[in-house]
Amino acid sequence: KALMPASKEFKEKLMNLDVNSYFGPYKDGEYYKLSKVIEVKQLPDSVKVRHILIPYVGGTRADASITKTQVEAKETADSILAQIRGGAKFMDLLDLSSDKVSNENDGEIEFAFTDSYAPEFRDFSFENKVGDLQVVKTAFGYHIIEILSQGERQKAVKVGNLSLPIEPSEQTIDDVYNKTSKFEISNGHN
Repeated sequence: KALMPASKEFKEKLMNLDVNSYFGPYKDGEYYKLSKVIEVKQLPDSVKVRHILIPYVGGTRADASITKTQVEAKETADSILAQIRGGAKFMDLLDLSSDKVSNENDGEIEFAFTDSYAPEFRDFSFENKVGDLQVVKTAFGYHIIEILSQGERQKAVKVGNLSLPIEPSEQTIDDVYNKTSKFEISNGHN
């Protein structure tokens, strides 16, 4: 998994490794971990985008009013993208979006990389440039996303972790059982 270990000490060590370098094995909480640096790049610390969402039947949070198939939703999204590239104003097409929350803010969303957004939505928003405009598919539907601004670029490290839970051996379990039994017997409990 591409998750950073919780400990600040380990995070600092991983941030300073080269691509394909390993760290560990080490104990982090209730796990033994071995981490590998997969990628190092510069990413903005936050982004501001605007989007129009066209959901499809079976998509995440799609209610009974959604009738477009994936193919139909993609065609609609591509058509909206073509209209915007042809000079139509993004704002004039917002009523086509099913994201009523962001519509109240002109379709705009500002978020950090670590916020909980669909990975495809997040990756497009952080890995492209201000002004880029594209249709992006997520579990929610097809988004027409335009990147409005990006925060300061910072070093980002993608890490792969192998995590194994720390579990007691049979010997440890037997020792604990024997000590517990002796304690109960010596204190009059059977």
